[in-house]
Amino acid sequence: MLSHIRISEITEQHLLGLIENKVPENHTLEFKRQTYGTNDKDKKEFLKDISAFANADGGDLIIGIAENNDGVANSLAGMPATEAGKEHERLEQIARNGLEPKIEFQSEEIQLEDGKTIFIFRIPASDIGPHRVKFAGTNRYYIRGSKTTDEPDVEKLRKMFLAPYLREQKIRSFVDERIKLVAGGNGPTQLETDDWVSIHIIPLRKVNLAFGYGNLISQKLSKLFHPMRQSGWSQTSNLDGILIKSTNYRMTHSYVQLFRDGSIEAVCCNWIRNESIDNLNAHGHGILNSLLSSTLQYISQLENLDVKGPYLIFWSLKGFKGVRIEFENSSKTFNDSSPIDRATLRIPEVKIDTLDSIEDAREKLRPCLDTLFQASGFERCKYFTEDGEWNPTR
Repeated sequence: MLSHIRISEITEQHLLGLIENKVPENHTLEFKRQTYGTNDKDKKEFLKDISAFANADGGDLIIGIAENNDGVANSLAGMPATEAGKEHERLEQIARNGLEPKIEFQSEEIQLEDGKTIFIFRIPASDIGPHRVKFAGTNRYYIRGSKTTDEPDVEKLRKMFLAPYLREQKIRSFVDERIKLVAGGNGPTQLETDDWVSIHIIPLRKVNLAFGYGNLISQKLSKLFHPMRQSGWSQTSNLDGILIKSTNYRMTHSYVQLFRDGSIEAVCCNWIRNESIDNLNAHGHGILNSLLSSTLQYISQLENLDVKGPYLIFWSLKGFKGVRIEFENSSKTFNDSSPIDRATLRIPEVKIDTLDSIEDAREKLRPCLDTLFQASGFERCKYFTEDGEWNPTR
């Protein structure tokens, strides 16, 4: 099986291993001796195979491996390298234009010693399905079975439509449970104070970092996923995955938990300033900058680990009841903020595909920024102008 190997790292030796080990086609693996033809029927067949994987648990479609009558890989066929580039581009174009909604996939050309080329298309289990083949008068749904591709019955199709909604519901429940665990002192480490902010980033695609988990442990992931507001940290393994936490304090000031499924939990405490018993406040600009920059950083690094979006982003504040979050700019502080009215402030989640820059983060996460300002008594995020421009120094 190849699913534990990044598609960019698959070589001819890996393909030969499928033959030597007599690996059969299955729920997540399909072999094709030769490429798909150019007539509409063959193009539909390609789209059918691609969409069926996306509508099930994902899988690898390998074009250029011949199989026997039992679907077991038995030889590398490939196609002439001189034709490979153009053919690869043709197939990608068909896949991009013939499905609705569109499917995000990966594809690679594997060069063989005999000069031929094999294509691999890796299709993730979809979070926005079901996907239908919409090409040349066809409007049909397909799903991958144990070894075959079939049209789902009405009940199965209903479940396919409900699956994305149910997954998001499970994710919300997971985040709520994590917040309760951390608040109750049952998180991955003991926090220094009871006031903290958290970021939860949950990939909607089915991911399992275990494919390279040993390598991840050996890497210095702490340099990639360093905790908020910290200059020193350490990395260790735990049951959930990898924990990166601050080292400057006797108790933990900030940490990042990287779960085995690619999810991120980042928590940072000690935000409240006790100027007097009647004046508990927190530095709002610092909170926003940490949430924005860390969310951007973590998503960028998840993408580097091939944990692609879309993601659900959750921001939460705990222990801020009665605290004024002061949002200031270079000329004044917005002193008319209201105290936070609840112990746990979970800002409604935002779904995003990627973040390209801090400017992109501000724009896509603006609903979160607006909500945090609204929780402090303002109509919207004051760092945006009436025209929607980011200008905190005005």
